[in-house]
Amino acid sequence: MIRCYFLLLFVTGSLLVSARQINIPKNPDGGWYKPRLPKIRPGDTIILRGNYAYWNLENINGTTDSPVVFMNKNGRSRVGTANNYAAIFYNSSHFVIDGGGDSTIRYGIVFGPKEVTYISLGLTVGNSTDYEIKNVEITHTQVGIYGNPDTGRTMRRIRIHHNWIHDLDNPAEKGRSEGMYLGNSSIYTVESSAHFEDIRIYENLLEELSGDAIQLCNAQGYQVYNNKILNYGKSNLPSQRTGILIGSNSFGEIRGNLIENGYGSGIQVFGYSTHTIENNSLKQTAKGLMLDAISIEKKGLDGAPLKVNCLNNTIEGANRNGITNHSTKLTGRPGNWVGNKVSGVGGKKFLSLIGDHIK
Repeated sequence: MIRCYFLLLFVTGSLLVSARQINIPKNPDGGWYKPRLPKIRPGDTIILRGNYAYWNLENINGTTDSPVVFMNKNGRSRVGTANNYAAIFYNSSHFVIDGGGDSTIRYGIVFGPKEVTYISLGLTVGNSTDYEIKNVEITHTQVGIYGNPDTGRTMRRIRIHHNWIHDLDNPAEKGRSEGMYLGNSSIYTVESSAHFEDIRIYENLLEELSGDAIQLCNAQGYQVYNNKILNYGKSNLPSQRTGILIGSNSFGEIRGNLIENGYGSGIQVFGYSTHTIENNSLKQTAKGLMLDAISIEKKGLDGAPLKVNCLNNTIEGANRNGITNHSTKLTGRPGNWVGNKVSGVGGKKFLSLIGDHIK
């Protein structure tokens, strides 16, 4: 039986709206698959109790002022105990996944199995928009947070923060893994309807990763800041070993991140228009052959030329160069590289093919 606790009544215009707490029953297999529930309304709080084999949900829609909230209570809840994926949210909007329901537990919702068995996907957000993910742990999956629609709507106002993603190392996939994989990586989708606007990824801890830590593509006005990334790219795969990778059709800011101990570049930017890389600390990154700590290169000819301002970053160690701009005068424009401190690199501190302004 579904138990609903009516907690609050408020007036919006002439409409009386109730906010509810709803306890979710499990399917016979221990999961939650597109449940036959009374319509989930804006402002409802979905209370997690115990563990779930999986979630597969769609059309969960709150509003800007009254999101639908998923929250643990009286302990930790784990999702993904007996399935090849943990949780899927498809075609949903204005929801919050919050593992802060028990003040004694830092990450109160865990996506992924407890044992080192590994599953493919942790938390899949699909084409969902206007959501927040916070205070959750993701572990023993191939991909931590995944959203890769190549067509569809604009995905706006996304906040991913204060999460712990760790131990993504699936032997069956030969080390291919992503802490976060958000956005289609095609270099020819500047005009695509499926893209991110105003996505912020901040204050997350990502560690012990076989592949990339954060890959974000097709994102306009992104902000990636104050994250800690440790021991990434452990499998040293040529296309999956970067700390923060900003793909094509993107512009925004990367600032205040600590990126430490990885085979791939600490930061790679392949976007267009203007980016700022500021106040990041990169220590022993780009340990693989012929790699730079910060690597810049516009991919494709569509969109505005790429301009990257690198300001007050600290780089300690890289196999090749500290900061390199591989763009051409056809695809790039000089940025300002000011106040960067580079030491312990095998090549040059700075190398630019288009003459960035270095001070």
